[in-house]
Amino acid sequence: MTGYKSKVSWNIVLVDDDSGVLYVHEHLLLKMGHRVKSFTSPLEALAYIDVNRDELNMMVTDFKMPELDGLALIQRIRQLGIDFPILILSGFAAGSALANVAASCETCVMAKPVRYKQIKDHIEHLQHSAG
Repeated sequence: MTGYKSKVSWNIVLVDDDSGVLYVHEHLLLKMGHRVKSFTSPLEALAYIDVNRDELNMMVTDFKMPELDGLALIQRIRQLGIDFPILILSGFAAGSALANVAASCETCVMAKPVRYKQIKDHIEHLQHSAG
């Protein structure tokens, strides 16, 4: 399995109100070799991110959630001056208005269900771009 791990391990915050989906996505990221802090509550994730911002490399979040949807969560993170990469995983079409709004927040959108290789390639591209 070690052949599947990314060359660089990132600290990733994962947010999804569906604990089953959260479990699957968490294991995808762990299989890639990343460290993952998972939340079913966007507000709890926001508080964690605010306190731990200097140790975090990325956030992966669902779009449709109670308390805050994915875009509201991202907007709050950006208002805090946090500019790490963010990936929205959504059951809504990535070609929709969601993708346009996400682009304005410097955020990528992928349609669920996401495949292992798809998310792995995206993160490795971000890592390469970050130097």
